[in-house]
Amino acid sequence: MGKVLSSAIHNFKNSQGKPDTALNRLYAIIMTESLYTIWLLRCEWKMDLEEDTHKLHTKPEISARWQRCTNRRIRLDQTITTKKMKQSQRN
Repeated sequence: MGKVLSSAIHNFKNSQGKPDTALNRLYAIIMTESLYTIWLLRCEWKMDLEEDTHKLHTKPEISARWQRCTNRRIRLDQTITTKKMKQSQRN
């Protein structure tokens, strides 16, 4: 749990010893989206499926949902980063 809570402040370094901001952002996205997906699936199973062990989410379903959620968040991060880069180049 500590890794997830501190995922936004993890500090990977590049080969020059400087912070690798892209890797730090990717790590934060993967950790937080993973936790969110686990929480969401558990809530669905407990509330919507009434904890029926015959209605557990399948591994392919879990994987597909995690990939979809994570990829959506990565695309959002890329879009925001690109807009910021374009704005800073104009100034």
